[in-house]
Amino acid sequence: MTKLIIPNYSFIGGIIPKNEVTLIVGLPGTGKTFTTIKFLNSEKIIPILANLDYSPIDGLLADQYGEELVTACLGEDTVEGIEGRVIVFDTYQRVSETLDLDDTRKAKESLAKKLENLAHKRKCTVIVICHPEDYVGKDGVFKDNKYLARNCAEYIYFDSIIPRGKTGDTSDIVHKTIIKKGRGSGGERIITNWMRD
Repeated sequence: MTKLIIPNYSFIGGIIPKNEVTLIVGLPGTGKTFTTIKFLNSEKIIPILANLDYSPIDGLLADQYGEELVTACLGEDTVEGIEGRVIVFDTYQRVSETLDLDDTRKAKESLAKKLENLAHKRKCTVIVICHPEDYVGKDGVFKDNKYLARNCAEYIYFDSIIPRGKTGDTSDIVHKTIIKKGRGSGGERIITNWMRD
């Protein structure tokens, strides 16, 4: 008889599951990288950042690496010193390109398994920054890599909206962080202007 193990997550700051894979999705410019690093810093965590899109994170703390980190973690499994750390891959598409993966179901499943194995085998928290494939809806990443989105521990979507009747000035923009998974039968949890002050 196969033993069934139900995951019982512990969370960083009540948001990011430890030692699991979390997807953070949103359109360009919604502050995915900045907000994620700011949140981790507020929890006294200096993450390891695979900064493949070269997003500026001025004023925040992260150990920054490039393609060599992706290759060491997901290609060759030769990286040392990551146990217990938080690793942020920015972005999913660039990770896929770095590993030179085909746009096939098998390649997407392989990448998803590598990310899951990294978190579970090396006991580290993995955060993957993603753009929606269609650049329109928050479920775009499900189209891009259904296996990864379905099997991640947490799925967080960043949105920015201008409320009706507002001018469109930057001070009018409301940032919403929508936590889509891991929240029980109550469904999603929405945090307005998370880490924006």
